[in-house]
Amino acid sequence: MVNYKTFVANVNSVYNHKPKYVLGSDSFTECDCIGMVKRSLKMAGDVANGLSGTNYAARYTIKNMKKITSVSQLKVGDVVLKGRPYDPKDTYPLPSKYLKGGSHYNGDTTNYVHIGTVTKVNPLEITHMTSPTAKKDTKLGKWNYVGQLPQVSYSDESEVVVVVEYATVIGGSLNLRKEKNTGSNRITILPAGSRVAVTEHGNEWCKIVYNSFTGYAMTKYLNFESDGQDENVVITISRENALALYEALKLSLNK
Repeated sequence: MVNYKTFVANVNSVYNHKPKYVLGSDSFTECDCIGMVKRSLKMAGDVANGLSGTNYAARYTIKNMKKITSVSQLKVGDVVLKGRPYDPKDTYPLPSKYLKGGSHYNGDTTNYVHIGTVTKVNPLEITHMTSPTAKKDTKLGKWNYVGQLPQVSYSDESEVVVVVEYATVIGGSLNLRKEKNTGSNRITILPAGSRVAVTEHGNEWCKIVYNSFTGYAMTKYLNFESDGQDENVVITISRENALALYEALKLSLNK
């Protein structure tokens, strides 16, 4: 079972890779809406059973499905859906197998057309895969159902989630700073070509580990070594073990 913090970290990692929307795919480079959810579970070692499609998942996989009446219902790690009443003239109509007499009919003829993940609640952030690429919504809009994945543990334990990607410094030497701004104190200078571990991946700034130093560097001067499938490491650990993780990262970077 995947801790919800790890799941959300993985969703953000897929988002950061800016995949292209391709129906039926679930990779870092191409995926659809439920493919983003599947890829995020697979990154943590789960096989993502029961997520073959949004309509199937809404009926038979997602737990505690209910209509959203208030944003206050939402919790980090929840999945949210856009569902609308059955209409045969719909642009993407509900498949006949979910209608009366069909193999997947269970009495619910709602057409669940989209799925996303609540990655923040204050302020609200819903991360989802749409055309042409991943997006973050800050308003509820047409998201009208919420539920939880059976593969995810929603217990709030005292844990730290770390997503590690490896990158190389490009474009000359790079300042490692204490905070996420160019006016912040410089911790050290990273030589061009240095290999660093990225533990927080942002559009403008990344949190990195380099030798004995931990700080922030500008994302545009980091070259990520792959699409993430081989290099990413996602770990949920106790706070007591966090220091040991960073020591291990230092050793791996010095190899």
